[in-house]
Amino acid sequence: KNVSVFFYPENIWSVAPAYGLVSTIPYGDDRMALDLDGRDRNLTGSTILKFGLRNKLNERVIRRMIDEITEGIEPLVDTLGTIGYSEKKTTHLQREITQRISQLRQMR
Repeated sequence: KNVSVFFYPENIWSVAPAYGLVSTIPYGDDRMALDLDGRDRNLTGSTILKFGLRNKLNERVIRRMIDEITEGIEPLVDTLGTIGYSEKKTTHLQREITQRISQLRQMR
């Protein structure tokens, strides 16, 4: 959900460790913590692709990143039951993540 950057002397920087990654879907909040181009829900791969291209990123790299993310997450959907939520919340979370994977793969 969040990205931070550490700045060091002599213009050296690095990405800070990840934080704020816990999904809020089980608690009824389906929005992203930060918006992308004014959108904080229903992001598609096309949205990300257009944003990246507008910011001078390489199209092949953007597509590969989205592929790697979705391919890495997809096998984990079936393991969400191990978190310990109720069956209803787990099913909802699985459905939402599966839908988001599908949306991210929509790259026109």
